Amino acid sequence: MRLPLVILIVGGLVWMPAAAAAQDAPVARFGFPRPKRKLIVYGWELGFRETSDIRRNATVMQRLPFDGIMFSLHHKAKGRDEAFIHSARLTDAQLAPAVKELAAIRWTTFTDNFLVVKAGERFLDNGDPGHMDWFDDGQWETICHNIGVLTRVAVAAHCVGLGFDPEPYHSSVWNYDRAGSRKAQPRRDTKTFAEYVAVVRQRGAQYMKAIQAEMPRVRIFNLYQAIRIPPSELAETIYSLYPAFINGMLDVAGPNVKFIDGNEYGFSLLTRGDYTNAYVNVKERKLALIDPRNRDTYRRQVQVSVPIYLDDIFGSHAQRRWIGTYLDPDDKQKLFEHKLFQAMDSVDEYVWIYGERPAWFSSATRVPRWAAESVKTVRRQVSRLRLEARPKNTPLIKRVRERITVREKELAALKPAERGTPRLPERRAAIHHLADKAASPEIDGKLDDPAWKQATVLEGYRPMMYFVRDRLAVQTTCRVTWDDRFLYLAFDCREPRMAELPPTSNQRKRNRNTLVLSKSPRAKNFIRVDIPLDGSPSILARKLGIRGWAKDTTVGTQPARAHRTTAKGWTAEWRVPWGLLGGAPRTGDSRRATVTRVRSPWAEHDSWAPQIDPNLIDDELLGTWVFESP
Repeated sequence: MRLPLVILIVGGLVWMPAAAAAQDAPVARFGFPRPKRKLIVYGWELGFRETSDIRRNATVMQRLPFDGIMFSLHHKAKGRDEAFIHSARLTDAQLAPAVKELAAIRWTTFTDNFLVVKAGERFLDNGDPGHMDWFDDGQWETICHNIGVLTRVAVAAHCVGLGFDPEPYHSSVWNYDRAGSRKAQPRRDTKTFAEYVAVVRQRGAQYMKAIQAEMPRVRIFNLYQAIRIPPSELAETIYSLYPAFINGMLDVAGPNVKFIDGNEYGFSLLTRGDYTNAYVNVKERKLALIDPRNRDTYRRQVQVSVPIYLDDIFGSHAQRRWIGTYLDPDDKQKLFEHKLFQAMDSVDEYVWIYGERPAWFSSATRVPRWAAESVKTVRRQVSRLRLEARPKNTPLIKRVRERITVREKELAALKPAERGTPRLPERRAAIHHLADKAASPEIDGKLDDPAWKQATVLEGYRPMMYFVRDRLAVQTTCRVTWDDRFLYLAFDCREPRMAELPPTSNQRKRNRNTLVLSKSPRAKNFIRVDIPLDGSPSILARKLGIRGWAKDTTVGTQPARAHRTTAKGWTAEWRVPWGLLGGAPRTGDSRRATVTRVRSPWAEHDSWAPQIDPNLIDDELLGTWVFESP
């Protein structure tokens, strides 16, 4: 007997009898679509970005696989991102030009943007406004007026809410007693802690009312609510009044308000258990700081988020405290993907991706080349998750922990001032003298002279650390030799995209090689020679410790140079008179040096000796050339 096919549709779900389902793969399962996880980018690049620049680049920015940004209000070099402005009254007219810029942006894929305010006190147009006083009704009328004005900016900019950074930095916002360099509250000697708690809670309610009057469905993305967990004794002192402010906000929050706890402590999370514990910290343990009358509101309206700290993963500035400094490129990528996966799988809605040196939206992006694709990969993985066991990545975690142990041992052996220095090997090279009676190379760009076969070969360039790249995109080799009159250099620059650099292209002028060389073994003065693929040489000079280069007005004879291009790249030959470089070295002399290559328009800048700053001013990181005898 053949049974009829029965399909039931219940609550939007499709259910089939097993016999029918078995005819087609995959097997039907009960379930609803997972809540969407959203990625929000925040960092230094957005903390000081002009509104005009955001508007101009919004379309390009939205090509990246994110859901929004947190940004500060900066217009014509003036910032308006203080949360507690009490010494001046903002007006809509003052901010109208910035609002016009932001309102004109067409947000498409970036659906969840937040305007940032920070828990500082200063309003720089008016100098030092004095200490904020929680008991001063006049100050707090001004503060609430101003946050209302800024909230209207967020509404006009099509934001879903405000980002709130509670870190007081150098001001004394949340501490009752003196805490480190932070002064005690101005009425500390006449008002008890309980009196301060009461008035701070009152101010939190005022503040929340001012915000939701302008944006009833506001989302407050708080980088961390009430306190970081686990807190130190110092942190509990610095933030002793902060829980009262949060309770005041919860007292009056409307039913459509959402609070996102950014859980900034999560910068260091590693294992699946770490992320689960971080979720419980916010949802349950922080209830100890929430008035029982507010706990139902807290449970309903507080969401858990966690951050991804790019600097730590990428080791982008070669700081010894960042674990990425101790990882190879493959493990950096794996760690980034692992953390992003665990974060997206353990939050209510938002993950925020934070960077100081890294930058996704600059004209020359400062993230590894694989970063955007890794984000897309992880998003696909998370979108397919159901109830299955999650990957533990045990081998990766073991390697990371081993490198953390190495880091801790190294840091323990260093003085405090040394712990912020780059962890990089010193580069040295013996520069071969031209052999006796050997002909000097002909400067024709061919690199086929016998002299180059005996020259010192400089390989192993590495990306400029400023750009946060961990792998070379192209190979560059430099050969160096010398005699008593000249320094000779030959560059072989591989270029797989040579067809995009036709002879008439202005980009050819931006592709260049550079030599930086100290004038003597003492390395007190430096010469920089820039020679582009097309165009004239540039000769610059600088003293040790000076942050900028200046045109060298003492230059006489210019270096001879020649270039050749092929389908696979370009070559360059230089002959630089020693008179331009501070005089010829003696046999055995050493000079601090590096050679670099700029590749444009692909924003690549690679150096033989490691450098952080693209201006090539990291004197302590320069390599050493020792000049050998014939």
